[in-house]
Amino acid sequence: NGDLAGFLSEERGIETRPGLHCAPRAHRTLGTFPGGALRLSPGWFSTEEEVRTTVEAIAAAR
Repeated sequence: NGDLAGFLSEERGIETRPGLHCAPRAHRTLGTFPGGALRLSPGWFSTEEEVRTTVEAIAAAR
């Protein structure tokens, strides 16, 4: 998650938050502990283009 967050930030200018997000028990239940997850949140003013660019950047990182 940290690697993907770094790629998105450094290569694409997309800010995310990797980790457990103050919910380690939830991540244990989901099976994502200890790595956690990558969180990103589109805002009210996010454009379709920004969402599309983010989806494409995540796909490119695979």
